[in-house]
Amino acid sequence: RGAGALACGGSPPRGREGTRAAAALQSGSARGLSSSDYKSPEDDEDEVTPWHQVPWVRNVVSGFELIRNAKFNKGLAFTREERDRLHLLGLLPPAVLSQELQVEKIMINLRMMDDDLQKYIYLTSLHARNERLFHRVLADNVEELAPIVHVPTVGQACQKYGIMFRGWQRGLWISLADKGSVGRILRNWPENRVDVVVITDGERVLGLGDLGVHGMGVCVSKLALYTACGGIHPSRCLPICIDAGTDNEDLLASPFYVGHHHRRVRGEEYDELMEEVINEIHRRYSNRTFIQFEDLSFANSLRLLSEYRATCPVFDDDIQGTAVVTLASLISSIPLTGKKLEDHTFLIAGGEEIGIHIADILSGFIAKEIGKPVPAVRKQIWFMDSKGLIVREREEELADHKIPYAHEHARCEDLSVAVDLLRPTVLIGAPTKHNSKGLFTGEILHKLAEYNAKPIVLALSTPFPECTADEAYDRTGGKVIYVGGGYKNDTSIVLPNGHPYKPSSSTSAYVFPGLAMSQTYSGATKIHGDMLIAAANTLAAMVTDEDRKMGAVLPPFSNIRKISCKIAKACTVKAYDLGLATRLPRPINLFDDIKSNVFNPAYTRFL
Repeated sequence: RGAGALACGGSPPRGREGTRAAAALQSGSARGLSSSDYKSPEDDEDEVTPWHQVPWVRNVVSGFELIRNAKFNKGLAFTREERDRLHLLGLLPPAVLSQELQVEKIMINLRMMDDDLQKYIYLTSLHARNERLFHRVLADNVEELAPIVHVPTVGQACQKYGIMFRGWQRGLWISLADKGSVGRILRNWPENRVDVVVITDGERVLGLGDLGVHGMGVCVSKLALYTACGGIHPSRCLPICIDAGTDNEDLLASPFYVGHHHRRVRGEEYDELMEEVINEIHRRYSNRTFIQFEDLSFANSLRLLSEYRATCPVFDDDIQGTAVVTLASLISSIPLTGKKLEDHTFLIAGGEEIGIHIADILSGFIAKEIGKPVPAVRKQIWFMDSKGLIVREREEELADHKIPYAHEHARCEDLSVAVDLLRPTVLIGAPTKHNSKGLFTGEILHKLAEYNAKPIVLALSTPFPECTADEAYDRTGGKVIYVGGGYKNDTSIVLPNGHPYKPSSSTSAYVFPGLAMSQTYSGATKIHGDMLIAAANTLAAMVTDEDRKMGAVLPPFSNIRKISCKIAKACTVKAYDLGLATRLPRPINLFDDIKSNVFNPAYTRFL
C-alpha cells in the first residue's frame, strides 16, 4: 500500500546470486563505489569484469519526495497516520486540513487578487505541486475560473510565456529537427495510456497572432478543461507543441523565446512532420486516440481534418466546436422567436473558415429536418468576407469552399448596407485572427431591431467580440437574443420581467469535453457529423424556460459536468448506431456507465 511505485529502469538479477549482487551493489553505492567495483563469485581472483546493469529501484514514494510529487501530494490533508507511516512527520505543520478547506483557502486567496494574470500564475503553481487539488478547485468553481485558466487570461500568459517559463512544462515539444525521431520522443512521455492529445503549432493563438511555441500554454489549459468539464483523467491527457518556427518579429528578436529562432516553415516539410506525429501517436497509443488541433492556421487545420477525419478521431474545437454550439444556440432560440430555423435569413461576417463550417452544419441540419436539398437551404445563408458580400459576380476570385454560398445579388462591400438589402433575422460574427471589436455597430444593431421583432446576434469572437451584450441590448431596445464568445458576459441590466439579464456565452467547452468522453469511452473510430448534430441537440435540450426568461439560450456553464455526461451519452449512442464504437458489447445503461468512468479529483487514502 502507498502512494505509488516508481517506474522500473530494468529487472534485478534473479536467484541467490542476484540477491547477493544487488546487496553488494547497494552497499557499494553507500561507500561511493560503482557497479564496476563489484566482484562476482564467478570472476577470476586476478581479474575483475565490470558488471553492467540498469539501475533498478522499486519503492513506495514517501517523505520529502512524496510532498514534491504533484500526482500524489495532498499538502496538509495527509492524516496523522499517513504522516507517521510515510515519513512525513516534521515535514508539515501539525494541522490536518480537509480537501474542502484547502479549496476554500485557495479561493479566498484568488479572490483577494485583482489581476487575472496573477491568478493564472497562482493556479499554475498549484497545478505544479498538487494536481488533485488543482482539478478539484477548477471543477468546483469552473464558471468563475475557466476565464482565468483558459480564454482570455491564457492569451496574456502566452504573450509573456518566455519570461514566465520556470522549467519543465507538462507536455512534449517536437521541432522540425526531430523528424524521424518522433516515436522516440513519444516514448519519453511517462504515461503508457493516453486518451486525448491536443496539438498546437502556435500560429494562430486566440486572435493574438503567431506566438510560436509559446502557444503551449493554451494546450495545457485546454486539457485542464477536458478534466474539469469532462472528467478525462489528467494522466491520460498529452499536450504537444510543434515548433515550426514563428513569423513574430518580437519573438525572433527575444533572447527569452523558448523555441527555435527561425521563421515559420510551411509546405511539404511541415506536412511530413505532422504526418509523422499523428502516425507515431497511433503507434505509441492507439489509432482511436482523440486528437484535437489547437490554434493551427485555419488552412492547416482544415486540411488535416479533411485528411484524417475519415480514418481516426480528429477534432478542431475552434472550427467544429464553435459550429456545434452555434447550432445549439439557434435551436434553443426557437421558443423565443417563434420561428423555425428554415424561416430565418442568416448573415455571417468575420472569420471565413469558421463561418463556412457554421453554415455547413446549419444547412445540413435544416436540410435533414425538413427534407430539403442542402443547396436549396444554403440560399438562406449569406456571407460577408473582407471584400464584401459573397455573390456570383465574384465567383472567379472566390476560394472553393465559398462558392456554394455565392448567391445571385449585386456587389456590396458594406455590412450596414448588406443588412438593409438582406434584412437578416440572424447576424453571426465568426471568430477571426483580426480584432473584430465594434464590427456590429450601433447603426447595424438598430436596423436589426427595426426589421425584426426578435433579432438574434451571435458575437462569437474572443477576446474582442463584435459587440457587447449591453450594446446589443441597448441598441435594439431589449429585443435582441444575444450570444457572446468566451465563458461569461458581464452585464448589470435588469429585464422588464424583473430577472437579471444573463445572456449566453458560446464556448466550445460546452462540447469538446463531452465529445472526448464519448469517444474515449466507446472507442469510436472517427468523429462522425451525426455525432456533432447529436451534441447540438442535447445541448439545446438542456436549456430551461427559466434560462430563457433571463435571456439565455444555453444552459448555465456551472452545470458543465452534467452537460458533458449528457452529450457523451448522446454521442455514444450515435457511435453505436453508426457502427463506429469498438467497445463491445454495448453497455445496457450508458449514462451511469459513462459517469462511473469520470475522474474524481478527491484525495485518495494511502493507508
